[in-house]
Amino acid sequence: MLRRLLAVVCLLPAIAVASISDYIAQNLNDELPAETLQLPRFSEHYSHLVSFYEFRDYQPIWYIDGQPTEQAKALFEVLKQAHYNGLRPADYFVDTIDMIASEHTFGELSKSRAELLLSLGFLQYAADVKVGRTSPTAHHQGFPEVVEADDPGHLLQRISDGADPVAILAEAEPPSLLYQRLKQAMIHIVDKRLAGEPWQTIAEGKTLHPGDAIAESLYQAIADRVVELVPAAEPMNYAGSYDPALVANIKRFQFLNGLGQDGIIGKRTYQALNKDWSMREQQMIATMERLRWLPRKIVDTRYILVNVPSFTMYGIEADSQGQQHMTFSSDVIVGKSYRRYRTPLFVADMTYMVFNPYWNVPNSILRREYIPHVDEPGFFEQHNFQLVKHFSKTAEVFPPTPENIAALKRGEFLLRQSNGPHNALGEAKFIFPNANNVYLHGTPAKSLFAKERRDFSHGCIRVGDVPGLANWVLNPEGWDEQAINQEFDEDAAKVVPLKTAITVGIIYLTAVVDDDDHLIVHDDIYGHDARLLKELGMTAEQIMQPAVERALY
Repeated sequence: MLRRLLAVVCLLPAIAVASISDYIAQNLNDELPAETLQLPRFSEHYSHLVSFYEFRDYQPIWYIDGQPTEQAKALFEVLKQAHYNGLRPADYFVDTIDMIASEHTFGELSKSRAELLLSLGFLQYAADVKVGRTSPTAHHQGFPEVVEADDPGHLLQRISDGADPVAILAEAEPPSLLYQRLKQAMIHIVDKRLAGEPWQTIAEGKTLHPGDAIAESLYQAIADRVVELVPAAEPMNYAGSYDPALVANIKRFQFLNGLGQDGIIGKRTYQALNKDWSMREQQMIATMERLRWLPRKIVDTRYILVNVPSFTMYGIEADSQGQQHMTFSSDVIVGKSYRRYRTPLFVADMTYMVFNPYWNVPNSILRREYIPHVDEPGFFEQHNFQLVKHFSKTAEVFPPTPENIAALKRGEFLLRQSNGPHNALGEAKFIFPNANNVYLHGTPAKSLFAKERRDFSHGCIRVGDVPGLANWVLNPEGWDEQAINQEFDEDAAKVVPLKTAITVGIIYLTAVVDDDDHLIVHDDIYGHDARLLKELGMTAEQIMQPAVERALY
């Protein structure tokens, strides 16, 4: 398609006095080539382009009286800065438009080409920034395609009616708090990358503990990098050792890179120090793409986001002015990095919670982990397991006799764990029905929350602050803290249906911006970023392309 716009016009028959409309009609009515530009929804955009211009007798919308409109100039500036939204300017033809506009013979033919490319770039950008360049279902089967692109013909008609293309494209951006924060951080990161000197690798030396002797060259290299990456870093002066000032800055750096804040410069801290601007930009690109997959309606309600690679969850709600705020957060434990145990990504609605729940042991865990041990003396007593025929609070409990254990092995019984402090689900579980049978719950293994990396579960999400989450969920339902604590103190399980469902998004964001506007990056623990970036064509080499500087004229 693009090649046709650039090349087929060279074959046009001579026209005595051809107008820009003549050239637009000629370009649009020519046969499509065998190979078209491989961009999502490109053919759809082209068909709408044909219909739109045909309806208006091929009159241009970006070039009036031979000159680019203010709308065209403003649009071109946005397309040039597509990287601020984690997109690639080249996908919106800015290089080609710039080349055409700079030709010595910029006549009606060239203007017709620029006209069509501006329209295509506008439509492509509007779709990409709203719904993303990839399908969520292609990466995560439980993540539905819930966001729809705007009608291309309607968008072009709005331009024809005088609307501001910058405002239209801003409306298309995801409205979520995390996305808008990330966009502001991306502006800073991209500008740093474009203006910065080549990144000098810091040689990985021995592990450094506070107070260790350190060479001046290494001290200065680390200090310079910290000044670059840590906002408001403390002043540092070399005095022969890994001193308190550098230690304090390294701890802050470790926090901003999702590392344990021990001040020790080991392998992972060296690796983080060598993560350059383009690598951080890649993480932000992948994160912004995934945030486009969240349903738009989510920001109209109170909602929960569980961020797998940061081992964190957030409760987010809007104030009376519609501004979103994080009003709850907690550390979480997620699924192991082995494929079968990874926490799946999806969106569902929380409809109820259960105080003091039983744990109904999934059959997969029963077969892999418990069946080999059920004959061991004291197994049932040690783990507080029960044999039942069905999972309900009225289920009859059968004794673990040899005959019943044999029946369990044959699949004639189910295994559940009685409720109480020993229970694997802790003091509560929060249910958002889904095909993955994943939910939020507590845990008696509180010590695991002190770990830097917390991927220990079979896929469900263990919550560090269960009382805090219960209060966040139930307070708007009319529950106060005293009533909630009373339920925690009871022995019996209690199901509490929610009057208003709460949307829960299990997401995968390796770059987030906190309440202090600091960018925090995390490890790609499941390898999801690497696969997504490859599909997006956003490798480090592909990001490092020169920016178009000229304005449209």
